[in-house]
Parts: sequence; structure tokens; C-alpha cells
Amino acid sequence: MVPMFALVAALAIGSACPDIALAATDGKPVKLAAFSGRSVALITGLDLSTPGDNHLLAPLSLVSLSKEKLEIAVLSLLAPERLSALSESAGERVSLYSCGEDALTALDALVNGKPQRRCVLVNAKGRVVRVWSSLGPSFAESLADWFSGRLVPYGYPCPDPRAPFGIEPRESDRGLLLLFLSSTGVVDAMYADRIVKLANFCAERKISTVALFPSYDETEETVAKFAKAAMFEFPCVVDPGFGFADALRITHTPTAVLLARDGKCAYAGAIDSNTRDRETNRKYVQDAIEALLKGEKPPIVQTMPFGTLLRRSERDDQERIRGSGGGGAVSSSP
Repeated sequence: MVPMFALVAALAIGSACPDIALAATDGKPVKLAAFSGRSVALITGLDLSTPGDNHLLAPLSLVSLSKEKLEIAVLSLLAPERLSALSESAGERVSLYSCGEDALTALDALVNGKPQRRCVLVNAKGRVVRVWSSLGPSFAESLADWFSGRLVPYGYPCPDPRAPFGIEPRESDRGLLLLFLSSTGVVDAMYADRIVKLANFCAERKISTVALFPSYDETEETVAKFAKAAMFEFPCVVDPGFGFADALRITHTPTAVLLARDGKCAYAGAIDSNTRDRETNRKYVQDAIEALLKGEKPPIVQTMPFGTLLRRSERDDQERIRGSGGGGAVSSSP
């Protein structure tokens, strides 16, 4: 079945969203920065005077988001007073905002003076983490699924962080392994030797490796110190504002995401099946790479990561929860 929505790269995933100027239905000015601390879905291109587009908004009011602070903001070129008359039909969970053409241009949502139907999802740190390029009947369900806590699925087109960080890809690359790590995570440190072996395994098979460190207090210095101690010889960078971590729905470190040459997800989850380095461990990433290079779908395409919950604030440090085991494998069989 062809999905009713699509991921596009019009806005750079992981980049800071432009701080566009809006106006609430009461005419008061609002900047995008006012949504700091909440995710915001910026929806553009809807004709709120038509029943069809109003019906599209209704399911959004029913989206269930446990613990997630989400603002659903519909942006329109209509004046605030005209939007005020339409606000009741939008539903309780949806807010209407007036904006100028410059705001839509900044969101790549204006073509030849015509607003485009799309949704730009911005995380609580103001980073673009997903863009829907069409808004069909499945959009509300897709938005809800995004916050379900599951990792990106097999075949999902993933953003490549190399260009934003000045990392030059090689023409000979047959894939890309992304490792999300923490410089302070106990399990991350336990995996250091295995990660070195895994990176060598990848290099021999022309799979590039890049490590991203998304925790709130990571700096170039903390990452460089950790990488040196672990003897990592592949690029290690800070993921500012959790941009790429949220774009790939990372919840724990360490987590691995393997991309095929076309950028689609071939595997996401734990590196292997146990924190103890044993011969009996199921080597999820290596198995996925071997299958990928044979042109086959990996036998297991997703597992539950274990380790340290992604540290988003000082409060997270106090409430850190550690996962256990390596269960939750998702078979590629129907």
C-alpha cells in the first residue's frame, strides 16, 4: 500500500528551525521560540474555509501522546480576525496562527505564492526532526505513531548526518552505521571494545561508521575525551538539540541504526543481545550488515535497545533508568 504521506528533505533534518513570527487569533504576536520545551507540529497549506481540511484537523484533537508536550499549530495567511471565526472548528488540541509569506518561505511551504500542504515537526529544542510533504487521511495516525516510542522501522528513509557535520562520504560506501552514544553511560563504556571491533568489521566491508552523542551536556571536549579513551578511529560528533536522535526516535544509548546505500533503515536497535561480551551473543548489527551486502533483508530488523535513557536534562540525571536484557527482537518474517 502506498503511504498517504512522505518524508522530504526540504528542511534540513536536525537543523534549527527558523524562529518565524506568528500572530495568534487575538492578534498578539508569537515567535516560534515561545514553544521552547514543547514539540510543535507546524501545519501549513490548509484551506480552513473548506469542510475537507477542517475534517483533517478533527483527528488531530484525538491524538494520544503520553507524557509528550505537543503543540499543533496551523499556520495560515489569513488575518487573525478571520482565523478567530474558524478556531472553534479546529478542535481543542489545535491552535491557529496567522503568518506572513516570509514564514512559509522559511518553512519551504510557499511555491509561486501558493501555500503548500505540509507539516514540519520541531522538537522541544527547536530542531527539525521530520517533514510530511502531504497531508492525507493517514496523517493524524502517522503523527501519533511518531510519538509511540518505537525506533524507525525497516525501510524508513533516514537523514544522513555526515554533510551537516562536514564529514565527507566515500563513493565506495556500501552503507552507513550510526551509533548513538553517551560519554558518561556505563553501558556505552562497556561496549567500547566491541564498538571498535564492529567499526573495523564495517570498514572491511566498506560500511562507514559515525557516532553521535546527543545527551544535553555533551561537548566537543567530552566527546573527544571519550573517543580517545575508547580508541575510536571514526568520526564522533555532538548531536546538538537531539536533532538526529529525535529524527530517528532514539531513546537509549548505545543504539545502532544501519542505513543501506540508498539511506533507508536496514536495522535499528541494540548492537548485540547482551551487555556481557560472550560468544553466544546474537550480533544483531553484524548479521544485518551481512544480509545487507547480500541484497537480503536482515533476519532481525529491530530490537529493543538497552543501556542509558537518553539524558535530556539535569532532571534526567536524577531519574536515570537502566534497561535490561536484549529482548524485543522483531523478525523480518511476515
